[in-house]
Amino acid sequence: MSFIRPEIAEGARRFRLALVALGVAALGAWIVAASHAALPLGFGIAVFALGIGFTILGIQRGLITGRQGGPGVVELEERQVTYLTAQGGSAFSLDDVSRITIETRPVTNALSGPGRHAAGHTADQLVEMTWIFEGDALPPQRIPASAAGADVLVDALAMFDGADMGAVVRAAGATRAGTHIIWQKARRRLH
Repeated sequence: MSFIRPEIAEGARRFRLALVALGVAALGAWIVAASHAALPLGFGIAVFALGIGFTILGIQRGLITGRQGGPGVVELEERQVTYLTAQGGSAFSLDDVSRITIETRPVTNALSGPGRHAAGHTADQLVEMTWIFEGDALPPQRIPASAAGADVLVDALAMFDGADMGAVVRAAGATRAGTHIIWQKARRRLH
């Protein structure tokens, strides 16, 4: 028997990086407040700044991740993405990707309780996210954000200079259908 509500436990799990980083920032603030010399003061400021930076990163990651129950399994190894489903799957290199988008669509018949959806969302808030990887010699690769292991796709964005993490957060919080461009390869001009 758990004394913590499942929704609270799920939220704490999704935002665990932010919670730990907030504790580090609090430790840094305490060091700053308790220090009377320059060295501990500088160390406290550095710990506080590091904690705040990771708190922001943890909040972004918590907003993006946490979807589950979708079809398939995603793996990322050596810049190679593999997506396997019961109907087959695909594998492609991130080096072949020239455009990354996220498509959002409203979900129907996804009730997980009376009047509630997964992760505590109401019917007008729940959308399905699909990552779409495209390339010149690569047919569009569609991967549901709710597939097992799909959180590694967020980590894969670090390999793309200029990837718009804000667009990923907006897509994760979308309440209606839309297409969000996350990254696009710069086209070389001849002149």
